[in-house]
Amino acid sequence: MRVFGVLVVLALGACAGEWGVRLEAPGPGQAWLGQDWTFGGMTFSARAEAQLLPLGFRRGMLGLSGSGALVSWKLEGILLGTGRMDAFLSASFSKSLPAGPAVVRLAAGGKGGWAALNLAPLWLGTGWVSGEAEAGDWRGKLQWEGPPSAWTLRVSGPSFALTLGPALALELWQNFGPWTASTQIQIGPRPGQRVAVAWASEQGTVRIWLDLEGGGLLLASSGGGQSLLFSLLWGSGLQGTLEITRAF
Repeated sequence: MRVFGVLVVLALGACAGEWGVRLEAPGPGQAWLGQDWTFGGMTFSARAEAQLLPLGFRRGMLGLSGSGALVSWKLEGILLGTGRMDAFLSASFSKSLPAGPAVVRLAAGGKGGWAALNLAPLWLGTGWVSGEAEAGDWRGKLQWEGPPSAWTLRVSGPSFALTLGPALALELWQNFGPWTASTQIQIGPRPGQRVAVAWASEQGTVRIWLDLEGGGLLLASSGGGQSLLFSLLWGSGLQGTLEITRAF
């Protein structure tokens, strides 16, 4: 809890951050506080998380990141409540190119580092490459990531999106002024369907989401630097979540 208290003091003199509370039933629940400071073209970030029941330190993170015209990177260190320390470095590259009426974006990135750095260091690494083309309301994106190796192709138009990859899914939506009605049909590997209704304005957004197969309901709203989320799942035992987030 000492790390969490120090971050609270630092946050009082900073200008950009976020705090949040997540209540779970059943579950221990958690609270967090994050803060960002920008200097010399780089951003220093700190985040602390506490478990609510019983009250205790859960995780603390420190990060340093930067970005340029083509490349962005982030170095982060993580301290878990168990005493384990992790360290990771991630970087990504992106480039946009005009191609007639379309815009082509090429991107690549990766993340690597050590888990349990102070105990029994274990190297972990992953990477991804993607190519995307966009013309008006039409967009296509092909991405590879691994390990384990996986390819994903996503094609979208004015009111639909088809995803081919580890999961095969079809999304359909229709706008009615500030309202949007949508459905996502997952064909494989596990069939399922979700429906949602969303309302958006300059003041914020409200979204209602329902899982027709597994049994679940989600209500979410955001605006004015704050967000509220409530979810209820009953497919394999009743589970409820209430999450409040506030930016400052």
